[in-house]
Amino acid sequence: MKKTLLALGATLVLGLAACDPDDSKTAAPGGGASSGEYTPTVKIASISDDDDIDRWNWASDKVTSIDHYDGATLRNTTTFTYDGNQLTKIDLPGSESIEFTYSGGKISHVTMAHHDLPMPISMAVSYNGDAMSGLSMPISEAMVQQLIAEMLGDMMNGGGMDFKGGKATGGSMQVDLTWNGSNVSRMVNTMSLTYDLPVEQLLNLASAMMGSEIAQYADLIRNGLAMMGMTAVPLNLTIADTTDFTHDQNNNPMHGFLGGFEDPESLPGLLSRNNIVSTHQYGSTSYRLELGALASMLPEQYAQMVANTMPHESDRENYTYQYNAKGYPTSVTSSYGDVKQFTYIE
Repeated sequence: MKKTLLALGATLVLGLAACDPDDSKTAAPGGGASSGEYTPTVKIASISDDDDIDRWNWASDKVTSIDHYDGATLRNTTTFTYDGNQLTKIDLPGSESIEFTYSGGKISHVTMAHHDLPMPISMAVSYNGDAMSGLSMPISEAMVQQLIAEMLGDMMNGGGMDFKGGKATGGSMQVDLTWNGSNVSRMVNTMSLTYDLPVEQLLNLASAMMGSEIAQYADLIRNGLAMMGMTAVPLNLTIADTTDFTHDQNNNPMHGFLGGFEDPESLPGLLSRNNIVSTHQYGSTSYRLELGALASMLPEQYAQMVANTMPHESDRENYTYQYNAKGYPTSVTSSYGDVKQFTYIE
């Protein structure tokens, strides 16, 4: 669920700039990725993963389209539209699209139309100098309503109860990037949701979480909230994931090209000058119920009902590369056994 939400919020496709790999000591982080131009020194011909093959089509120095194959069968095509050398739109399979807005020569917003979303969403792009430092977007109340209902519904259904819902009050998603020279060394994805949970739904949720013994405090909670004039309790939920990256010293052929990714985890591998050799992902989901003074009246063993932080499973992955004479990878193998191969236009 956590991964799905973050991926949905950040399913963007960008096409940004890359610089000459020989300029690594002076190039801005991200290869000047703010300008919306992709001008690699070495052009990718194809990227393959088992039977999935992406064939890149070029017109002069611009990627015009990428054909996606299952073996020898063309599955669909992604196309790129430019204003001069500047990317303005990407058309994806399934009537999905990405459009770019510029301000002062930099991408300021990315607007996405996606079949999983009821309306287009727009993410604001932030910078530290020329380096992309973050993406942010508000989450609509309708989407917060859907996400909370799914999460709490799963918890309450496990206790044999139905979740009847409350009212979403706000939500946001933020992606923050930390740079080490010309490479992204850390990425933090944070989603924050706020929700008003009706008192009776709160009691049902507490029973699902803590068991039937919480019932003896039901009247205390119900009457205490009534005395404070509260018919619903504010719920603050935060889902945060951090990924740390290390890199080799060789050329990344996709440096500056953000031509297609399904979740924020792809960003560092596309912005970084060098190739990622290891990742370490960790995070947590935390929540707090704003019970006011009533929280101090509950026994200590029920404190986790009021506020709790639950760590996510930590994950590490390593990558091994084979390189050509120019220092670009011809293949990469993950510690899970996945293999990706690259070919280039000579």
